[in-house]
Amino acid sequence: MNQMDVDPPTSLPSSSKKRPAASPPASSSADKCAKLLLPDAQLTALTDIMKHKSDRKKWLVFVKEARDDDTLWRDLISDVLMHLLGELASTNMKGSMIASPNPERADDIVKSFNEAELEQWKVGMRNGVEKNNWIELIAHRTYISDYQIIRSH
Repeated sequence: MNQMDVDPPTSLPSSSKKRPAASPPASSSADKCAKLLLPDAQLTALTDIMKHKSDRKKWLVFVKEARDDDTLWRDLISDVLMHLLGELASTNMKGSMIASPNPERADDIVKSFNEAELEQWKVGMRNGVEKNNWIELIAHRTYISDYQIIRSH
């Protein structure tokens, strides 16, 4: 079953209701950061591949060109999101990440970003293409749990 297409249950059966947890939910930022730890070999492979894709697709040129044009940013982020998720599918994070989306699905995901999320992705994109640091982007709305209720049209 594709977890992206599964809506969370609206209520629990009365026998399985629990008291609210004192700790943050599993999809919290703190928990996601812990999940970002990749073995060194996987992180090295991921950064090498993303660097190669960035150079080949000239993402740095587009980052510089985009400046304050959110339309260009969204197009670029959508492209990078597809490639990043495709590469994460070969790591130990594959079960926690969105399966590689097609271009339309990636566009839908990026269109769903609010202003703060878009700004986070812009910063993450700059760090990725300028410093070859892609980890920040993994933390921003790439988890399956972030999209359980977002559906394609």
